[in-house]
Amino acid sequence: MDAAESTSTETDTQSRLEWIAALDQLEALKPKAEVAGHKAPENNDDPRIIAETKQYLHDFNRLNAATADAANSTTPCLSSIPIASIPVRFGAR
Repeated sequence: MDAAESTSTETDTQSRLEWIAALDQLEALKPKAEVAGHKAPENNDDPRIIAETKQYLHDFNRLNAATADAANSTTPCLSSIPIASIPVRFGAR
């Protein structure tokens, strides 16, 4: 996510679960680097970012289920992980 705003609210639970499954497949390849398309150039390409992104999505799903307004789910979720390390933009514009 880097400096990009989260657009997780543009996804639904099922699409986030599919995203997590895709990240599981990437993680199983045991990459040496994870080069994101949406990140600050100065941030590294450590593959731990895959696990952090998965955790963000799991947290978002959990908070989204407990919150009536999905847009309000992002605030506690964003504070639960090191934002600068999340490489992806959540959803498309």
